[in-house]
Amino acid sequence: MFTAIFATEAVLKILALGLFNYLKDKWNCFDIVIVFLSLIELGLSNVKGLSILRSFRLVCDIYRILYVVCIKVLKQVNQVYCVFRL
Repeated sequence: MFTAIFATEAVLKILALGLFNYLKDKWNCFDIVIVFLSLIELGLSNVKGLSILRSFRLVCDIYRILYVVCIKVLKQVNQVYCVFRL
C-alpha cells in the first residue's frame, strides 16, 4: 500500500517537475531510492533473506519522521524567539 503511494507520488512529481529538476532535490533522490528498493522487494518477496531491505526502509521512514518533527520544533522555537524579541 505504502509502496504504491510513494511510487505514485514520485511519478507525479517527475511528470510535474521533469526528471532533471526532480533529481536536483536530495529528498526526491532519497524518495526514488526508497521506491526502487520497495519495488525490488515486492518483486522478490518470495526470496528469503531480504529483511535487510525492510530494515533499511524502516530506518529511512523513521529518519524522515524525525526530520519533520525537528523542523516543526525549530519553527516553534523561532516563533517564540521572535515574540520575545519584540
